[in-house]
Amino acid sequence: MANKALSGIAHQISPIQKKLLLSLAASAKPISGEFLAKELGVSRAAVWKQLAGLKKFSIPIMGSPHRGYLCKNFDLSLLSFEPAHYFLEVESTQILAKQAAEKGALEGELWVAERQRNGKGRLSRHWESPVGGLWFSIVLKPALSPQDIGSLSLLAGLTMAQSINDLYQLPIKLKWPNDLVIQTPKGWRKVSGLLTELSAEVGRIHWIVLGIGVNCNNNIPSTLSDIAESMYKVTSKKIVRADLLKHFVETFSRTYKLYIEQGFSTFNEAYWRSYFAPGGLITLKTARGIIQGRAVGVDRSGALLVESENSVTSYFEGEIIL
Repeated sequence: MANKALSGIAHQISPIQKKLLLSLAASAKPISGEFLAKELGVSRAAVWKQLAGLKKFSIPIMGSPHRGYLCKNFDLSLLSFEPAHYFLEVESTQILAKQAAEKGALEGELWVAERQRNGKGRLSRHWESPVGGLWFSIVLKPALSPQDIGSLSLLAGLTMAQSINDLYQLPIKLKWPNDLVIQTPKGWRKVSGLLTELSAEVGRIHWIVLGIGVNCNNNIPSTLSDIAESMYKVTSKKIVRADLLKHFVETFSRTYKLYIEQGFSTFNEAYWRSYFAPGGLITLKTARGIIQGRAVGVDRSGALLVESENSVTSYFEGEIIL
């Protein structure tokens, strides 16, 4: 159903659709419409109607009059994880989380979607968010001043990289300021990206919304194959997205608490150990122009330290061009 109180697209899963998908997820074999109807206490026509509705959101449900229904090769684990705000399709989880933050959402509230129609990346770029990926936003309310949180997305990126490595032993690296990349035979490819948006005034943060997208099991469009890759393509194994989300949330709750207490200086060495090209020559595109030099670290504020012409300069914004 569509939640009309929220702007844009916001299709939540209905109770009967959730029960149907959980039933299909629990079976490796097709289930008859008659069995599903009896199990849920509805008519076979209602079962057909609800499953047809799910197909509109690219949920790969197959049906046969003689064999029944099957949802094959699709990770339904997010249904069991039960985040507070779960959607089949949204305009953007970031939009919903920001609207909720304005209305007093609690710190730690999570918005998750199977598909985003207008996913947002850094610098207002469109983020492809098809079914199969992990797309979520989380509300944070740190007791910090705005100038102290420039490193927050770096902390989240480090935590997600560690979570992926812990669960799947993938050598994920960090590309400052907000990309997670992996080395492939064709070069570095982006696996995940982060976006941090906030509402603040001088000396006070009202809220921060941290948005994260991870290419898990989703197909990468040919137009993006030279810059992005999915974890499934690298591992040849289906990624259980709920496991990754749960691991990240639990780990981030600890690193975030430490970050609030001690600042990013506790993490900048770990971040640099996971950086994709420590000490390497880079081309940095900034608002003031192109900078070339050698990346030598990140400071306690999260700024990138670039050595050029025998001096080291801190850059708080920019994009590394590969």
